[in-house]
Amino acid sequence: MSSPAVPLWTPCNWLTPNFQESGVFSLVFIPKIGDEGLYFCLFKQQEKKEREKVILLAILTATIFPAAPPPKDSIVHLVASVSPNFIGRITWTGPSGTPLRSEVKGKETLTKVPRFNAEDGGTYVCVFHPKDNSSRATFSFDVAVEVDAAAEASYTNVTQGHQISTASIAGVPFSLSCPPIQGDYVQVYWQNMDKKQEIKQLYQYDRWRDSQEQKKGPVLKRAGPPYNAQTGSFSFLMKPLVEDGGLYICMVYFNNKRYSQSTKLSVLKGIPSPKSTSLHLCCYYSAWSQVQQVGWTYQNRHHALQRFSPRIGLAIANISLPISANTAGNYTCTLRLKNGQEIWAVYTITLPTKGGRQSFRPAL
Repeated sequence: MSSPAVPLWTPCNWLTPNFQESGVFSLVFIPKIGDEGLYFCLFKQQEKKEREKVILLAILTATIFPAAPPPKDSIVHLVASVSPNFIGRITWTGPSGTPLRSEVKGKETLTKVPRFNAEDGGTYVCVFHPKDNSSRATFSFDVAVEVDAAAEASYTNVTQGHQISTASIAGVPFSLSCPPIQGDYVQVYWQNMDKKQEIKQLYQYDRWRDSQEQKKGPVLKRAGPPYNAQTGSFSFLMKPLVEDGGLYICMVYFNNKRYSQSTKLSVLKGIPSPKSTSLHLCCYYSAWSQVQQVGWTYQNRHHALQRFSPRIGLAIANISLPISANTAGNYTCTLRLKNGQEIWAVYTITLPTKGGRQSFRPAL
């Protein structure tokens, strides 16, 4: 029967010097993976056991990816594990002493620092918390990380989803889709296609730092269940204005990859505009390039409806005043996209009251 494997030490450093005279029997060695476990120190005198001490040696391993120094704008991984892994837990703190969000993946405890730059450089601390530790003692290990300012992370590997072409009524909640991938952080870009503006970053959220940045433009809100931005599942809600129509790109970053989902959104809004002798029902819409047709219809198909379009992005129905039984009722502005999708806004016009009041309101 073979004996169990034991750590190997060189004769010069396996015990403290002059241990026979001093009585200090301390082992001195540099542990490596595989040396973890229980160590027994037994004191005997004349074959009689006087004292026994048991020491549990745990091996903690910390790694950095990409290898230090990481290029700027990279997603830095700080990974730590302890063996045996059942004896405690691991946390990370940043250079400022702020606790970092960490997740347990198998036997490893992981934290990430997305978009790593010079201000993120410094000493990161890996802290081991033993279980059932009445003294609440912890063991800290420093990991120095500085950015390589001369190098920049490359995210050339882009997975693009099928472009979405859709439309929404102004002021109605709209869900903006993102790639169905659990990511580290997300960026949303927007382009006003009608004004031929340059595409710009609209929103950014970093789940590891739990920080967001909303820039001027359409207002986005992180969607709730079944999505959870804090775990990397992204989607957004908005109540778009007509001028919020255009091209949206949701970019999700995970490790050294990025995933893209683009959406072309047209927004429709109907507004009544009373004139001296007529009522104009104005139908505004955006993202013209994907729109096939926009127009007004009246519930009474036999009544001729005066319609005109003074410019692209606006369709008007002209209704003579005063309103009569032949012109009161529901008017519908319908927008049809080139892909066949249709949305519509309905306005109800009532007959004047005895006091001469006129009602123009959206139909529920």
